[in-house]
Amino acid sequence: MQPSYHLQTMGIQQWVRRDLEAAVETEQSDELFRHHLERSTGAVAPLLLVAGSLSPSEQQLLERMMRSIDLSVSDLYQMVVAEPVLLSQAAFSDWLGEQIVELSPQGVLQLGGSPLQQADVIAIPHPAQLLAHPEEKRQAWQGLKQLHQQLSER
Repeated sequence: MQPSYHLQTMGIQQWVRRDLEAAVETEQSDELFRHHLERSTGAVAPLLLVAGSLSPSEQQLLERMMRSIDLSVSDLYQMVVAEPVLLSQAAFSDWLGEQIVELSPQGVLQLGGSPLQQADVIAIPHPAQLLAHPEEKRQAWQGLKQLHQQLSER
């Protein structure tokens, strides 16, 4: 795994769990990915949310964001990635793409990480990023409006 360019330029050492990196390169990746993924859902969830773990304040911001487009957190099928480093790995992105096809949600919202290279995935900054950098809320709002329009069309 290549260190992040931004971390490198700031002289920050990037730490990566070697067992994750090695397993991604082997046939065990499906089991590994499932192990590092928590799922939760409401009764019928039209929207798939892919994100890292959320603190209570980040969860609260997510709830407000969803309400702004007439959704609630119970309308989300959540895939919480316990190891955020996985979001930047191509093998995980491919595997997650297969999961998305299997679930066939009406929309997919990704919070943070490298944007997944899947059709109809809308990526916005993670709530932690929005709390730390409020100026990025405009970008998040644009993504939420796009998501709302996408869900309205289906």
